[in-house]
Amino acid sequence: MTNTLLKEALEYARRGWCIIPVVGKKPPRGLKWSGFQTDRPNEIVLRQLFESPKITGLGVLLGPASGGLAVRDFDRMETFDKWSASYPRFATKLPTVGTSRGRHVYCQGPEGFHDFGDGEYRATAGHYVCLPPSIHPSGKRYEWLIPLPAGNLPTLDPVEAGLLPRGTERTERTEKNRADGADREKQRKTEAIGAGSGGVDVDDPAVQNAIAATLPSRAGERHHRVFDLARWLKAVPALASAEPPRLRPIVKEWHRRALPAIQTKDFLDTWTDFVMAWSRVKYPAGQGAIEQAFREALASKPPAHVAALYEDPRILALACLCRTLQQRAGNADFFLDCRNAGRLLGVPHTTAWRWLTVLSADGVLKAGQKGSHATHKASRFRYIAG
Repeated sequence: MTNTLLKEALEYARRGWCIIPVVGKKPPRGLKWSGFQTDRPNEIVLRQLFESPKITGLGVLLGPASGGLAVRDFDRMETFDKWSASYPRFATKLPTVGTSRGRHVYCQGPEGFHDFGDGEYRATAGHYVCLPPSIHPSGKRYEWLIPLPAGNLPTLDPVEAGLLPRGTERTERTEKNRADGADREKQRKTEAIGAGSGGVDVDDPAVQNAIAATLPSRAGERHHRVFDLARWLKAVPALASAEPPRLRPIVKEWHRRALPAIQTKDFLDTWTDFVMAWSRVKYPAGQGAIEQAFREALASKPPAHVAALYEDPRILALACLCRTLQQRAGNADFFLDCRNAGRLLGVPHTTAWRWLTVLSADGVLKAGQKGSHATHKASRFRYIAG
């Protein structure tokens, strides 16, 4: 079950959702999940979180933690059936989960929370719901009755969809989200038409995976995550040889979804970075030697004496990566660029550089010749921890 839950967690995370493990309906004891409200766990952290055999399911943090994800929790089937009969257009299309007592209906919606007494509208980072295939304490398994779409979830006004009662005060945020959503859809369609037969489908699953996998989680990541987006799109066969103008709608969607986390808001900056990155990509995502080494490292475990030094799974993954690179280098030093390390670990390159310094200070690594931008060479290291 643990392997299945991890696989599902990674799939949900590729949508840009913030995923946590649960035992029953609650996070495991000791898990400080509040930190994930603003910093989604990456693959390394998720692999560690889902290691325990006690985990029975997975939850998703809502609202801004997962890009505006909203859920209407119907605790009673009578309430859901009444809503379904009144709003069949939404009830037959919105992704829906069967729970132990009722239904969870998913959409993209405005941030907020409303308690109905027999359920809630949940769309804040402080709330979460369990996802399939979690097992409820009653023994019932959560399951998709109406599955998730391949692309984005519908963005809608929860009042008009009957997920919030009429008379609920509409905030400025709600109205703005409605207007922005309509404008974005209009613009996306216009751009796709303007691209003619060479246009791209932004909702294509491969494109959506590329966007979700490369979104920045904090300020300072935009530039190198744009390069990651270029590498992911290069890995899509239908787009590998595309000219940049054809990919503009994809980059605009990426920029829109990245806005909450980035400081540079002007799309022109992101577009300029992408155009330059597109011409510089040598290896599509997952095909470079460093990616192959990283996959091997994630499948391994550090020596016990190294694991005892650090609690953060990302620095332990870095230690395993260094060990794998050393094995490939044989008796020679191995090369490792802190920008590549940061990209793989999902942290700024400055953090990766500090961690490499710590590993050297703690006797895990021995630093060799330092790299430089002038020579376009990475720094050298030797793994000595055994």
